[in-house]
Amino acid sequence: MITVELTPQHAGVTIAGDYEDFDSLYDALYRIIGGEEENRAFESSKMRILGFCYDLRHAAMGDRGIRVVDNNMTSDKMKASGKVLPVTNVYYDFQVLMPEMFFVLMALNDFCLLKARKETRLYGESMLQKKVIWDQDIAQVRMLQSAVFSCLCAALEQKAISRLLNLMIQGYPWTDGYITQYVDELNVEILKMEKEKRLKYLTLLAKRLTELDAPEYLGLRREIKDYAKAMGVAPDEVRLDLSYPEVEW
Repeated sequence: MITVELTPQHAGVTIAGDYEDFDSLYDALYRIIGGEEENRAFESSKMRILGFCYDLRHAAMGDRGIRVVDNNMTSDKMKASGKVLPVTNVYYDFQVLMPEMFFVLMALNDFCLLKARKETRLYGESMLQKKVIWDQDIAQVRMLQSAVFSCLCAALEQKAISRLLNLMIQGYPWTDGYITQYVDELNVEILKMEKEKRLKYLTLLAKRLTELDAPEYLGLRREIKDYAKAMGVAPDEVRLDLSYPEVEW
């Protein structure tokens, strides 16, 4: 089972699981965002999810963190089964910055709904239809989202949790056409904060990610659009000249 915990310096979260956990999630995410010709308006959101998938895949390959966890195997169980069995399991893990994680969770809500609408050909209450209510890919996404939410519930006050839910589930805009370079700016911003300020910042972070009429977002959006038009490229191809501080997770 995938687990999520805050990193020691509260810069993000550590996601851990065994190979099967990561492999199943990786495949589900690829399927749910659709092929190259699907959901073209959500291209920038797709790229952020694919970035998450990149770390997920490399973690499963052993290129990130590895931990050994007790699996509750005992000598009595071995005797009962007549087999000599390992007493530990290998878990893989990797870290994700909090702004990046929040955006991926939001975007995945969109892709779950897009899949439900495609499968059911309905716009209202499509997630409750029999064709998708037990869909394995959507279930994988919900398990990831639930694990992150459980992690936050253990660290934040109930008032902050309620605020996060309202912003990231009920009140957020669709992420089609989202200027995701804004997420990069927020990543740098949280890295420059002291540890003590990072948890208190999370509700404001959700607010900034979801309020697309805010001056900061609109200003960056205008700059990106103008530059992309002048250079003859798509907005999601524009890269900001940002210097990421050294990450102290």
